[in-house]
Amino acid sequence: MNNQKETTGNTGEWSELYALAFLLANGGAYGADKNQNIKKDLFYKVLKIIFAEKIGKERMVYEIKNEVIDIFVGTNKIASIKVKKIQSILKRMFESLSVKNEGRAFSLDAGSEMMQVLQKDVIKASSFDKKDLDLVILDVKTNKPSPEVGFSIKSQLGSPSTLINASKATNFTFEVLDNDMSVPKKLPKLHDKNVKDNINLLESLGFNIVFYKVDSEIFQNNLSLIDSNLPIYISKILLSYYSRGASNLSELVVLNFPDTNKQNKQPIHKIKEFLSIMALGMMPNTNWNGILTSLGGFLLVKKDGDVLCYYLYNLEDFQEYLLKNTKLDTPSTTRYGIGKIIKENGRYFIKLNLQVRFTK
Repeated sequence: MNNQKETTGNTGEWSELYALAFLLANGGAYGADKNQNIKKDLFYKVLKIIFAEKIGKERMVYEIKNEVIDIFVGTNKIASIKVKKIQSILKRMFESLSVKNEGRAFSLDAGSEMMQVLQKDVIKASSFDKKDLDLVILDVKTNKPSPEVGFSIKSQLGSPSTLINASKATNFTFEVLDNDMSVPKKLPKLHDKNVKDNINLLESLGFNIVFYKVDSEIFQNNLSLIDSNLPIYISKILLSYYSRGASNLSELVVLNFPDTNKQNKQPIHKIKEFLSIMALGMMPNTNWNGILTSLGGFLLVKKDGDVLCYYLYNLEDFQEYLLKNTKLDTPSTTRYGIGKIIKENGRYFIKLNLQVRFTK
């Protein structure tokens, strides 16, 4: 590897390298339940790790063979390394990553050493889709190698990462109506930037805020593939977040769909399904055909240095984990045009944005 320039990366990027090394050092990772507790009876043995450093370049393949890792570029074997070597660097890498380096790129001596050992030129995978690496796993049911399965990596070592990034595609438009559901004759003056204050002011004065549409037709269609009512379910949670003050998704679901009502079983299930589908590859502004081909799993780098694996075989735990560990967040009001009254054809509208972030 030619490493003339010092490698720098943020905590999330270094965490991707850490997760790769962890899998190589341990031969895989344990599954986990909804509370991030290890399932000792569910170990995912990794046979191969495939990593695309750049689009158009041959992929790097790491084959795990007991105490040795064989490294290939394409079909050409370029190195063999001992697992113990990776294990020793991994410990130092975690100790360095445990130091707070919020929101900036930094060099990491143990990380650079790990890159050299693993023959890598870049820290993280190319970002053309949601997956960070592909794994070939020993199937726990058939005891045979699985096909290549894409995995996304999330880390608790730095600032909480996002599950759904804010964009204009994640804007939801609501119509503002009078207390008798008619077009208002007069509206109060709203704040420039505080969306929650604006929503609370309108509701306190008796105005009704009614879901109108998902701004992106693509996102609308993607949501409808999961369930035709899903845009309505999400709009209720979104409005509740901006008006009631709760932010954790689990709390917002209870507020809007209490499980004491049997009719809420469907919306609760569909919201969980939506979160998992977003985590496993669906993009708000990319047409989705209803089939998850990009990702089949999720790797979580915990604060204690462990790496947990949520795979399609423990999908229920994965969905519960996402619901319990995510919250809604408010992005830039000016960048996404949210929280202000918009007048169109004699009617009044206001936009709210869906951004979902991990709580830790």
